[in-house]
Amino acid sequence: MGDSFAISFTVKDYCDATIVIENSQNKIRRHLISGVLGKNPPKPFTADSLSQKVIWDGKDDEGKYIDDIENCHVRVSLGLKPVFEKKLFSTPYKRMGNNAPIICADKSGIYTYEGMGSEFIKHFDHKGDYIKTVYPFPANKIKDVKGLEHTKSLMDGKSYPKKLGYNQATFLTSGSSSGGDCNNHMGGYAASAMAVKNGHLAIAFEGLNRLGTDGSSNGLDFVGPKVSFKVRIRDHDRSIGPTSIAFSPDNKYLYLTGYILKTDFWEFSGDCYHVVYRMEYAKNEAPTVFMGKVETDKGIGDDNKSFCVPTSVDVDDKGRVYVSDFGNHRIQVFQEDGTFLKSIPTNYPSRVIINPKTQEIIVFSMKVIGPSSSVIANKKMDLGKLPATMRNMGTFENPKEGAIEELPIKGGTGAGGWSDNGGQIYQVAINPYSEKESLWAVGRKPTLSTAEFRWSGEGYGSLVGWAASGVRGYNKNNGKWEEFADFGKKALSAVKRVDPPPLGSQRLHFNPSDGHIYVGEDVGFWKSYDELVKINPETGEITLVPIPFDAAALTFWYHDIAYLRTESTVMRFNSKTWKEIPWDYGVEINQVYFQTFSAPRRSTPATSGLPIPGTKPVHWQLGAMSVNAKGNLAVVCYAPTIKPKIDIDKSPYSNKNSSKEEFKLVNYQGRGMPYFINIWDKHGKLIKEDCFPGMPYTDGVGIDNDDNLFVLLGGPRYINEKDKFTEFTETLAKAIPNKAKIITASPRAEIPLPQDQIPKRKPDIIVPAFGNSWIEDAEWLYGGIGHGAQGGCACWHGSFSLDLLGRSFVPEPNQFQVGILDTNGNLIMRVGQYSNADSYGPKSPVPLGGNEIGMMMAYYVDVETDKRLFISDTGNERILSVKLNYEVDVKLPLK
Repeated sequence: MGDSFAISFTVKDYCDATIVIENSQNKIRRHLISGVLGKNPPKPFTADSLSQKVIWDGKDDEGKYIDDIENCHVRVSLGLKPVFEKKLFSTPYKRMGNNAPIICADKSGIYTYEGMGSEFIKHFDHKGDYIKTVYPFPANKIKDVKGLEHTKSLMDGKSYPKKLGYNQATFLTSGSSSGGDCNNHMGGYAASAMAVKNGHLAIAFEGLNRLGTDGSSNGLDFVGPKVSFKVRIRDHDRSIGPTSIAFSPDNKYLYLTGYILKTDFWEFSGDCYHVVYRMEYAKNEAPTVFMGKVETDKGIGDDNKSFCVPTSVDVDDKGRVYVSDFGNHRIQVFQEDGTFLKSIPTNYPSRVIINPKTQEIIVFSMKVIGPSSSVIANKKMDLGKLPATMRNMGTFENPKEGAIEELPIKGGTGAGGWSDNGGQIYQVAINPYSEKESLWAVGRKPTLSTAEFRWSGEGYGSLVGWAASGVRGYNKNNGKWEEFADFGKKALSAVKRVDPPPLGSQRLHFNPSDGHIYVGEDVGFWKSYDELVKINPETGEITLVPIPFDAAALTFWYHDIAYLRTESTVMRFNSKTWKEIPWDYGVEINQVYFQTFSAPRRSTPATSGLPIPGTKPVHWQLGAMSVNAKGNLAVVCYAPTIKPKIDIDKSPYSNKNSSKEEFKLVNYQGRGMPYFINIWDKHGKLIKEDCFPGMPYTDGVGIDNDDNLFVLLGGPRYINEKDKFTEFTETLAKAIPNKAKIITASPRAEIPLPQDQIPKRKPDIIVPAFGNSWIEDAEWLYGGIGHGAQGGCACWHGSFSLDLLGRSFVPEPNQFQVGILDTNGNLIMRVGQYSNADSYGPKSPVPLGGNEIGMMMAYYVDVETDKRLFISDTGNERILSVKLNYEVDVKLPLK
């Protein structure tokens, strides 16, 4: 015991090398060193040498001597070689957003579109079994998307498909998801309408995108013309696009209508443009008026060239155009040249579908968005009591008075969201190509804007019932519709938790005590979670784990210890039982929770919680926390002043026996935003404070066993004034506590920096709201990683992972990769390439080759040190498990 060991090896050429001590079960007892050999290797490696010698003191990671040396061995590994292992927490049946998924049917099956930030077009067979993903584009088809924008990386000089929008989550240009509006916090969406015919797939909202059902653009330009217009609602310009589009039989024309808008939160607070447009599909010319008027109430009419709330359009195989004229209780039929042909009376037609096989006219009557308050009053509409029904009206040549059939669909609502129209309340499709003619249907859930969160106290995650809100298929038996497919049930069976992750937030936490990966998906807008998805990486088994309160961040340590935090408290729990482990230096607190607007779903008292200085920042996204192997805990805090207080007497956690404390942050000329990092030991004793002053908001922190800090700063690495490749990314910095600091030239600094003291060199980072900033005495900086939207919004974010070898695993989403750095900031390698959900190994529908690691949007990672890398690929609705293999492994016993 206590003996030291010398570990020597020689390599043929410079590469990365890793040394660990493992027991007989290959569990790592000591993570010694990992890094790139050559000019700048981490200590204790020797620079510019192929021969290395490392001394091990016989201790484990926690600093305790290993007493069973005879059962241990040293492993020297060369050439990190990650390979895809499996996908976890994945199903194609889970809903993505509040808007009702759009459904289309043709001979090849069922197609759905849905989106809220991330977005998907999926293809299912006639029974509802998943076939493939059309968008995101398949990896083997993306080259065939004509006009898809690419951008050259400043990181490696290669060209990559360019992701668009404030949230950098889409290639689609047709909707709000590709825009730069920071008010669109929930992420936006690309389509309010979709049509499929003859292998062509069109989606439309603000503009048109042309795709093929094979995942290409079917030989046409991907980006089409604008098909919407702007209106001013509540001091904001809103895009009003179609909610119904239909192809002509030869795909020459595309017809567009259903230009509805929300005007308030309430279910039927809407308005409508009483017009049908038409465009030549393959051309980039804007649509022109086919029939009706580009007016709201002034455009209403009941003559044969006018409408009152036209909600949908379809075309038969003769090219005749059918429009559901909701407020006039009729279906209007026109020839392709606009000649009026026929008016078919029917009560409140909300959707008309021409059965593509029989050419029968199927009319649906359901609740809709679109009638204005004056239309509702004048027409004496009671939309809330309108039952969901359908009628088969026969064919154009042989019309009939079809019987009214009640439909088994329910649950949709028009409530919420004046920020955009959000599509119609219900989406339906008739599929005559299945063994039995089938009906597909789904309802809308409320979509809330940021202002409505504040007003209503309701959040995205508080809307319950996602498992009961899936797309459903029905067959008719003995005259009644009977359910045969329920995507919500399939999703629930596969992954247990089916709530869409708000803001793309899917934080990963590996627990070294039990070997499981835990997923934290926010409960809503307030950047916290009170339930974890526990996943066994060996079997994929999923368990839902409620935690004691809605935590703003979580981290696991050895000995079954979990740390949970709010802005002002850190508590410890046993991660098996979730019972509190009191701090030695702590205080009693009546109630701990993090939620902001409404009462928390879960809270807990603290027998001995660790009070930390600070409060919630305006966006409530706190910069996480990290614990090293010794048990030292680094916590990112925020204070709106330079004198943060711990004042439990005046807080929601009031307890008259609680202590309070005040300390002053380090102040200096040019100190910007008052984020700071304090470090406590494993007993809860404060050992270092304000360790990296002047930080902007952060999206992750790591602390190694030497107490070095690795901080993901919420600002892009400065390149030059013109390059935008890193605009929405962040910068990782390594800093020795109380050595490095950040200064800004902004007049918003607590003490402004005099002009003559502004550094003469280029800035290091660009801090939202503070501008150009310089980092003094950092060990190194690495940019182009994560996601940090410019303008100060931190709602969509990401993180990184620091392993026990001091390696940083950093998402590089613009390159569809994860970079791996050693503790000196050397790039060991990058792993990954673009793919959609159908690439997951050599036997998948679209194999990638090589290490088979593919991703669309990866913002969160965590690592089982030197065993596995876990990647949250929310752009493909899955978590990737990647094995951390090596080209060479040598094991020697320590007898």
